[in-house]
Amino acid sequence: MTFHDYYLRAPNADELRKALLAAQLIEPLGGGEYVSCDGMQLDMIGELALFKDRGDVATLPGWHANLRMSRSLSDDERARLAEFVIDPPKAPLRVWA
Repeated sequence: MTFHDYYLRAPNADELRKALLAAQLIEPLGGGEYVSCDGMQLDMIGELALFKDRGDVATLPGWHANLRMSRSLSDDERARLAEFVIDPPKAPLRVWA
């Protein structure tokens, strides 16, 4: 099976959640919980921290998530997520197993 992976970054969790809801890629369960729709997996990562050589920590700005789908994003989904889809990193900190 072929998978389509997307790397997402938003200013905060709420903005990313709203965009995923608008694209109908997640559904509310109630109580502030959400579930991914069929044919997709969502890894909500949050803020990313990088550890430097001297033990210093740098935080990458934004709220990060990885999206894996069994199909490509539709034109409507792509439009709703356009400002949040980023180019795949050369060395992602989290990947799908």
